[in-house]
Amino acid sequence: MPAKVKGRFIDPMLLLRTDSLPDDMSELRSLYAVMYEFEGRWDTSFTHLRNLDQLIAARFVYRFPLSEHPDYEGHREYFDGLSGFSFLELGDDGGYTEPPDLYFDAGSPLWRRMVELGRLGGRDAEPPREVPLPDVALRVATLAEQRGDRELIAQWYRLLVLDMDFDADPADLEQDTTITELREMVRRTDALSLPMFGVMLADPDPESLAEFPVLRWWHTL
Repeated sequence: MPAKVKGRFIDPMLLLRTDSLPDDMSELRSLYAVMYEFEGRWDTSFTHLRNLDQLIAARFVYRFPLSEHPDYEGHREYFDGLSGFSFLELGDDGGYTEPPDLYFDAGSPLWRRMVELGRLGGRDAEPPREVPLPDVALRVATLAEQRGDRELIAQWYRLLVLDMDFDADPADLEQDTTITELREMVRRTDALSLPMFGVMLADPDPESLAEFPVLRWWHTL
């Protein structure tokens, strides 16, 4: 994915942060989980560190002393030898570190272990709520429209279709109120007319438009 697109994934985070009130943190946590999972489907760099304080505040990322990792006592030499940022290579628990701190995301295997061990409780022990990706895209686009950011609207609209079933019937998608509202916003802002480049964001080629009716429908407003 082009570097510019990687950076733009962070903009929705800033939009959501400024739109949220303190009692919205559980919702914000779930939105972050969906957005980072979506980002992870593409060939992007690890972007958590750009917004680490924000993600910790939303209780999507958790920070503990590295020595409190459940496997520390059994692999003390490995942990004590770590320096600088790195992903943990003991199994696949989803942990990462910048000594002396240990980090992990809500919903990750390491998060589940910490819950089972009683290190996290209450709402922190609840997994992020599953939020349909179109709902997240609409929220981001709505806030982007308020800020006059047509480019962000266009990017999320163009990326969202890549997550859809290309064999779907456009008539079925037309019944989805979230999709309908998003398409109306894209039409209203004329965001799709902005030129985009790169494999993920550029206009589909004629062959793809002819082969996949849903793709043709998505790009015809």
